[in-house]
Amino acid sequence: PDGRLYRGKTGLARIAMETSVPVYPVAMINTNKVNPINTWVPRPFRCGVAVGKPIDPAGYQNTGDDFAAAREMTDRIMSAIAALSGQEYVAGFYAADVKKSLNEGKGYPPGTEPGAVTAR
Repeated sequence: PDGRLYRGKTGLARIAMETSVPVYPVAMINTNKVNPINTWVPRPFRCGVAVGKPIDPAGYQNTGDDFAAAREMTDRIMSAIAALSGQEYVAGFYAADVKKSLNEGKGYPPGTEPGAVTAR
């Protein structure tokens, strides 16, 4: 909702863990210049793509707690995307939850205010 990177869902990590296929983190660069926040018309600007080093799911498999392992792998993937994109990473909150709070007029949930975030 505000150009930052929020907590990822675990589906990709679960698929990677199930298939033993590494995940390549990918980030779009300069999308904020093509489509700035609160604008509807894209601007002519060149975007880029950054591809990070693969994240091997082997260290997350057979841990006895598939959900915790998928969550940990997802957080690692999202941290890698944040590093590639230069975006602020809001690790503990989903974008949909923050957007809902903003749309309801409640403002940012505590700990998600721009500039008040601690990345993992």
